[in-house]
Amino acid sequence: MENTGKAFTTLIEGLSQIDNSNLTSEVTLLNARYSSVKKAQRKGTIAFEEANHHINQVNQGLLELVISESFNMKNIITHTIGDQLRGNEKIESYLINLIGETEFEGKNGEWHFFYAGIYIIILTDEYHNRMRIISPILDKANLENLKKKFILKLMAANFSSALDAKYALWKKGLWGCFVHPIDSLSQNHFNSGVLQVANLSINYGQTYSSTNLMFNL
Repeated sequence: MENTGKAFTTLIEGLSQIDNSNLTSEVTLLNARYSSVKKAQRKGTIAFEEANHHINQVNQGLLELVISESFNMKNIITHTIGDQLRGNEKIESYLINLIGETEFEGKNGEWHFFYAGIYIIILTDEYHNRMRIISPILDKANLENLKKKFILKLMAANFSSALDAKYALWKKGLWGCFVHPIDSLSQNHFNSGVLQVANLSINYGQTYSSTNLMFNL
């Protein structure tokens, strides 16, 4: 959860530069809530579970701002994106700038870190031009206990409430997964992928959503 700080600050700064009074107010409230929780953590006046709950809610609010139609996505690209992340070297350099060199592990196409308390893994295949952002949700034992109706619910969620990130089966477990071509990967795509994958994990068993957008079945 501590690793959320720099990534959160980077997006907040970018969102704050957009000329939209309603958005500015929402960003200010999210930023104030985040700061309040972190201050309480430092003082030891808030339990880990409660702090994690508040951080997850802030994360959800930030995701909704990034994805929603309340502002022009081109502004986000202008203020927080800049370079395309074409290749492992640029992706790693961006991770260093986003969350700090000591806050993630791995190299050469496989990195992992925590975002909002959620374990995130980045996998790339430059030869096949693909990047995956994934997060484990259920291991083999828990997946085998799922009834058929829940598997069908996940498939329905992949159409209606999971937007660019999807629920997927891999290595006999259930994962949140976001896939994007490397040659057109921007910082905005990367940020959105991390946020959406984290939200699939957070919202598993509840809304099964990666954003606040939903298609009716």
